[in-house]
Amino acid sequence: MILEYLTTPNFGTTILGAVLLYLWPLRRRKQFRLRLVTGCVLFLAAALILRLQMTAANVSVSYALHIALGALLVYFCCDVSPSDALMAAVCGFATQFMATSVASLVYPADMMPNYSLEMTQFPKATFATVGIHVAFYLMAEFCFARKMAINGAYNIRTLRPLISAAILMVFAMYLNSRVRTFYYNQQEEISRFGLFYGVLCSCLYLCMQLDAQLRVQSAAQAEVEHVLRIKQREQYEQTKRSIDLMNQRCHKLKVQLAELQSEKDTHISHEAAQKLEEAVSMYDSAVRTQNPALDTVLTEKSLLCEQKEIAWTCMADGQKLAFMDTVDLYVLFGTLLDEAIAMTERVPEREKRVLAVNVFARNGMVLVQIENYCAEPPCGSLDDAVRQIVEKYHGTTSTEQSGDICLTKLLFPIPARQ
Repeated sequence: MILEYLTTPNFGTTILGAVLLYLWPLRRRKQFRLRLVTGCVLFLAAALILRLQMTAANVSVSYALHIALGALLVYFCCDVSPSDALMAAVCGFATQFMATSVASLVYPADMMPNYSLEMTQFPKATFATVGIHVAFYLMAEFCFARKMAINGAYNIRTLRPLISAAILMVFAMYLNSRVRTFYYNQQEEISRFGLFYGVLCSCLYLCMQLDAQLRVQSAAQAEVEHVLRIKQREQYEQTKRSIDLMNQRCHKLKVQLAELQSEKDTHISHEAAQKLEEAVSMYDSAVRTQNPALDTVLTEKSLLCEQKEIAWTCMADGQKLAFMDTVDLYVLFGTLLDEAIAMTERVPEREKRVLAVNVFARNGMVLVQIENYCAEPPCGSLDDAVRQIVEKYHGTTSTEQSGDICLTKLLFPIPARQ
């Protein structure tokens, strides 16, 4: 009997297989393999005992205990909360319910033995019945299980909706079990309707749970982006204040230096004064594009190029990018120029450490072009943050390489109000 139990698509083995689908993407505890083997053996043993004790009167209790066993198995093997463990068990329950209902619809004689005669009877393990379960489990793996977990967890914050779902699933399974009596009494139409109802219930629950998980993921991602956005704005404002303060002080230094040079009894030689003026002018080289956000990021990166001994040229009409948000503009150019500077810095020939930035409008479009040498082709791929900003403004990107020159182009349509 035990061998037949382990090799047939009965309730215990199919539930175990379905729960494992939703267990697998979760964070694992230490000695996971040992825990998994031990847990599966204990689960099957307990499920067999429940099976032998099952009667028409306690069938609902048996189903509920199977869900509890599944949740305990997940919690024993995975480093997750009890809510996540119950989530995996309920989803596994729904997946098993769907697969078994379809197999019973197609092959009722094989999948629905008359348990009223003897509880040790099991469904037949034919190629078709096993194949249907495997097919539905693979579908559930790709369509549901993989998409629900976020960094090894389901992040369920409360047990209440899961307990409600478990009760509803147990009730649906109980109703489904009563369908067998119609099949035994030759009322096959009612039997088919009940099985089809079971398939719809399971599929609907899994789809609703997937939608809820995707909403949780979207909310979490939106929160992360909001926090990042705040930090990027703070960084932009801090950089802008620093550059403005630096320019003011450089201007005062240049005025004081000019007054000092005009004095006849100064002790500073003309050559020393000229070198000092050049040094001050280097930090007073703010980029002016008629776009404050673009001025800030270009000035910041021009000073970085000066520090890294990279020749910098810039021709930018910042007014043409006025339709872009300040932080978007700062992040976009900051990310692109950081990547270009990193590539240029690795070029061994000093004469090739050159970076050119151009922004101009043509035929209702704004072209952003960054050109630099690179030591190790091909050019690096664009950062995800850049792609998101470009997509936000309906733009396009391209990266070209000719020899050791890397050319990055961004093309944006100018809105009608510009």
